[in-house]
Amino acid sequence: MGGDEDLFHERVTVLGLERTLAPGETIRRISFGDTVAAPASEHGLPKISLDLATELSARDAITGPDLAIVRTIGEGGMGRVHLARQRSLDRDVAVKTLKEDASAAATAGLFREARLTGSLEHPGVIPVHALGVDARGGPLLVMKRVEGVDWGTLLANAEHPLWAILTAKADRLAANLAILTHVCRTIEFAHSRGILHRDVKPENVMVGSYGEVYLVDWGIATPLVGPSTGDQGIAGTPAYMAPEMFFGMTLDARTDVYLLGATLHEVLTGRSRHEGKDIMEVLRSVAASPPVAYDETVPELLGALCNAATARDRAARPRDAAAFRDQIAEFLQRRSALALSDAAFERLLLFNELLDGAAPNEAPSDLSRAYRLATEARFGFVQSLREHPSDVAASAGLRASILALVELEIRQKHADTAEALLREVDSSDPSLSLRLAAVRAEDETRKREVARLEAIDHDLDPTVEAAPRALLVAMLVALVGTITVVAITFGALTRLKVVIFGGVFLAVVLVGIVAFRKRLASNAFNRRLSNLIVLVTLFIEAERVIGYFSEIPVAQMFTTDLWMSAAGVGAAAITLRSRLWLGAVSSVVGALLTTRFPESAASIFSAAMATTFVLVGVGLRSTPPNEPR
Repeated sequence: MGGDEDLFHERVTVLGLERTLAPGETIRRISFGDTVAAPASEHGLPKISLDLATELSARDAITGPDLAIVRTIGEGGMGRVHLARQRSLDRDVAVKTLKEDASAAATAGLFREARLTGSLEHPGVIPVHALGVDARGGPLLVMKRVEGVDWGTLLANAEHPLWAILTAKADRLAANLAILTHVCRTIEFAHSRGILHRDVKPENVMVGSYGEVYLVDWGIATPLVGPSTGDQGIAGTPAYMAPEMFFGMTLDARTDVYLLGATLHEVLTGRSRHEGKDIMEVLRSVAASPPVAYDETVPELLGALCNAATARDRAARPRDAAAFRDQIAEFLQRRSALALSDAAFERLLLFNELLDGAAPNEAPSDLSRAYRLATEARFGFVQSLREHPSDVAASAGLRASILALVELEIRQKHADTAEALLREVDSSDPSLSLRLAAVRAEDETRKREVARLEAIDHDLDPTVEAAPRALLVAMLVALVGTITVVAITFGALTRLKVVIFGGVFLAVVLVGIVAFRKRLASNAFNRRLSNLIVLVTLFIEAERVIGYFSEIPVAQMFTTDLWMSAAGVGAAAITLRSRLWLGAVSSVVGALLTTRFPESAASIFSAAMATTFVLVGVGLRSTPPNEPR
């Protein structure tokens, strides 16, 4: 398209534009043909009864005209929009009429707009209820009443109460983009029906109280397929106008795309796409349509979309309204991903601060917080990439968060975990590999040491195979009691009987040890205890044999037996478990009592030994948690 200064002045001259034109006002039509426009035909249109009075009597409300004007809710150059009460259906409707001095062209335009709008049955187009003429023969358009406000008013008033509804589940930018998305869908539908709107702008978008969005004012809409508009002058709003609209070139779907881009520009900046001190300066901006250098407050993707949609060259614009809408959807998806990514970066920063605050090669003191931050950062990047897989920053953030976790695991000497994490990223850092190898070696050494200590602990664990030990102790207690009963039954004890009873006791001990040998050999504690029992029993029997041949008194033999028992149990308390000392005390007390009361030595010996075995059994029972062994 030609865009030099001469062509611009030629076009302005041909159009005969007035410098007083307002850039934000719609130019309905400026052409040679408009001065001789033929009046619209009223043939076939119904007459609609309309009462222009603002107050009706009770009788008129029942028998009067079907439509009664309540008030005027809007007024333009040639027409008015009224709020009216429709008596037959008991509802409020909007009625559009022309002023008394309206031209024939305005009348034809209203008929044309009514028929065109009525053919577009879409949620984004206000439904037309009826088209007819009033009693004067003037055109009359009955439409659905929309309770709301035009989008331009909303953009100009940040405190408008409707924002509370629109931003209940989204921020203001997302709410505006949702409105624009609705407008795009309406334009898509109109294009599918072969209609070009030509006047898309915030003032022509109505937003209802429940979030409904309507694209209004189809007064200058034109067929998508038709002759060039070059002979038809100019129509549209200069502040948003596409270059081909000014130059009178053939229009297509990308013309409305330009207007969508100009509308998005106003949403993002609060200013019209074309500005200037007068209409000529605005139209120069229209003709040139230079790209805009948006500041950092405008999201890069949306700024690029605005410049693409309002490009002077139509081939550079999105091919249609659907493609324009798709790019808005992509931005919203990226924006959601970016929000996740930003939150993840914040957590990663806090996590790194914890690492930096700790001593070199030491884990942070608040380890649980470090793990929570690292895990949240990693999850945030993963979710961000799920919504926007090509986000380079999120990919870098995910890699950084995994490497930070590797660092944390290395500092804690967790080689397996660090190595598994490192496999998720492509790290060519040789120092990291060397540190991981060192941790691996240290970890292997630590594992061997832990295994060695666990083996030692198992070897000295008194709870291992406690059942056979308890059974053996019970057998010894029962044996002592049995021997005592037998001894008393067969009269006074002699040295020979003592030796025989000791032999029987030794034999039972040996049989019990042999019977449970595998289980009692399961660890060092049981082996040592078993050996100690056998040795003490052998020494006692040996002492009795020596006492028999040396003719030592029986009472003295029992005293010596108890001292040997005390020594054996005491040795076990020192070398195996300190809690066994009570058994040693029992034997000591018994030895002292046999010395003081030799005549009752047998009974004292039996009682002392039985008590010793019971106390030893108690001392060998399982240890409750936190109780010293």
